[in-house]
Amino acid sequence: MTTDPTPESARALLDRHGLPEDVIDGVLCLHAQELAALQRLRMDELDLTGQKARFVGRIVDLIDPTRTAAVPVAAPPTTEQTALRDCIRRALCEAAGFGFAWGTDMLEPDEYGEVADAVLAVLPAPADRAAEARVRALHQEYAFGGDPQVYCAHCNQISGGWIPWPCPTVQALAAEAPHAETPDAEGLPARLEAALTERFTALGNPFSEMRRQEQGPDGWPASRPVGPHQVAEVLRELLAAAPAVVAQPGKEN
Repeated sequence: MTTDPTPESARALLDRHGLPEDVIDGVLCLHAQELAALQRLRMDELDLTGQKARFVGRIVDLIDPTRTAAVPVAAPPTTEQTALRDCIRRALCEAAGFGFAWGTDMLEPDEYGEVADAVLAVLPAPADRAAEARVRALHQEYAFGGDPQVYCAHCNQISGGWIPWPCPTVQALAAEAPHAETPDAEGLPARLEAALTERFTALGNPFSEMRRQEQGPDGWPASRPVGPHQVAEVLRELLAAAPAVVAQPGKEN
């Protein structure tokens, strides 16, 4: 009997019994498929719907070797995208009257995440300013002695030749700059409102049916409907301050 607290893997167990590699692979694949099938039966019993069903379903698909290849591997979001997404989630939370619960365990870990993704889909793609800054830091102008011509120090070092300044890399960055600018924010609420309406309708939860609980002018509890337009207005205000949020993603607001 072993005293090693580390559990033996299934592959190691089968290998210890002298089974061929192809047999081991087949056994493990069948076991994974059976496990995934049991998990799907359990999902049906729990009658999972919406975001939870999709989330659990993706995890089960990762177990099933027949479906793993079909699971898309998304590129990890940048720090800026994550901070902006959290900013949008917070705006949705505050607009619904639950701002007091932000940052607590009263909300799901990714509350309003699906709607935030829908909003990000209608926003212009953010430029990778950190990567651009690194490139610009490398490509600097350099004057050689009394030569009136200015060269790129980095390109000269890499190519061993004399590349005039501004070099092709810097010119390409300058050409892309207009496309990276954020469009005028005046039409942003309308686009956000349309995206929110479409998303909540698709989820079977019309946002116009949500109500915000607050204190009325007479001091008694009151409520008012909160629709996509109101949320879009809150988002516009927060997104106007988004550069500060993005620049300091770890800072509390």
